[in-house]
Amino acid sequence: MPRAATNTRRSTNSGNRLGERVRQLRVAAGLTQTDLAGDRFSKEYVSQIERGKTRPTRETIEWLAVKLGVDPGFLERGVSADERRRVDTLLARADALTESHQYEEAIIFPAYEEAVVGSEANLASTRRLRAEHVEDECFAGEVTEILLAIGHGETVENPEAIGFMLRGLFENLRRHIAFEREHVLPMIGIAD
Repeated sequence: MPRAATNTRRSTNSGNRLGERVRQLRVAAGLTQTDLAGDRFSKEYVSQIERGKTRPTRETIEWLAVKLGVDPGFLERGVSADERRRVDTLLARADALTESHQYEEAIIFPAYEEAVVGSEANLASTRRLRAEHVEDECFAGEVTEILLAIGHGETVENPEAIGFMLRGLFENLRRHIAFEREHVLPMIGIAD
């Protein structure tokens, strides 16, 4: 029972959000429900869509999107096709980050530790880099959750916070990479 109720609620919420977007775009375009319906639909049908009482077909969403001058993906999910591609790119980068960390911890760090045997300061560097990996992956996990939510059309309550999170993540990564290029890779004979 709880699962069915959740699915129904999600569907209804999704329909409400689509309807809200249709209404907002229609009003912003200076159209009445009758204007938007044109010869294809009734005013009542447009009203039902806007109130979330009915879910239009994919074809109808595409037609409405053209009429309202927006991307069908934006109308349906609140996210345009371009935004979705950017989210997918960022998610792919998060996956690449995890793979990169696994490679560094399995290959690069042991080679570096072997090259600097006896130097406690340099061994502390690999401990710090490993700790940064954990932090980076936690941060990337949080960013991934938010990006997936955006990709599914959920409303973002604080877009500025997401921007700060992304900048923070990428700044940490830049510092991490710079340190490895300057100190770790030369010690194991890998030139940039």
